[in-house]
Parts: sequence; C-alpha cells; structure tokens
Amino acid sequence: MDCISKIPYLFSLVTALIVVLISIFQRKSFQNICMRTSVILVVFYCIGFIVEKCIEHILNEEDKRKLSMEDEQQQEQQQQKEKHQKEGREEDEYQKEKEHVEPVQYEEEGFSAMEYERVDKSRVKNH
Repeated sequence: MDCISKIPYLFSLVTALIVVLISIFQRKSFQNICMRTSVILVVFYCIGFIVEKCIEHILNEEDKRKLSMEDEQQQEQQQQKEKHQKEGREEDEYQKEKEHVEPVQYEEEGFSAMEYERVDKSRVKNH
C-alpha cells in the first residue's frame, strides 16, 4: 500500500521531466518551460491521485471478498461440526471416519486379492 500512495508524485514527476526535456530540445524560453512544467505537474498529479484511489478501491474490494469467503468457509465448517455433534459423534470419531479408507475388493471372475498372511515368504524372491 505504501507504494500505491506514491503514484501521484511519481506520475507527475515523470511526465514533468519528459515535458522539460522535450521543451529544452525545442529550444523554448525558460518562462515557457516553467509554465508547461507547472501545468503538467498539477494535471498529472490529479490524474495520479484518481488512479491511486481506483487501485485502492479495487484492493479493498478484493480484501472484502477474501474475508467474506473465509467467513463462509468457517461457518460451513462450524455447521458441519454441530451437525455431527448432534448426531452423537465425537470430533475424533468424525476425523477418523474421514481418514478411513476401505480396501478395494477384487472378486470378479474368480480373481481375489491375495491376503498378506497367506503369502509363503520362502517362495517370494527378494529382488
């Protein structure tokens, strides 16, 4: 945000520098250069100020959107916790249930997964 507050100053400074250099190359009088620079500084400071406010507005809207999304997520999580507590489940049981993965059963056309206990370890070669 600190960088954004410097936009009007930098904007007017850069444009004034460009105008001064162009005026010098055109061999304008000193009074003419001063008038052009003064007008450019004021005009482009105002433009930079408007740009700064637009950028701040956009960033504030983005922050509000992020905060509202985080609030919604927290509310959903809280509702889920309350729902599971109402059902008589404890928090730990709910987490275990989420983490528990059922083993895949392959029993199609006579094929079944080999049980680990039934493997004859003497026949299995170590590679």
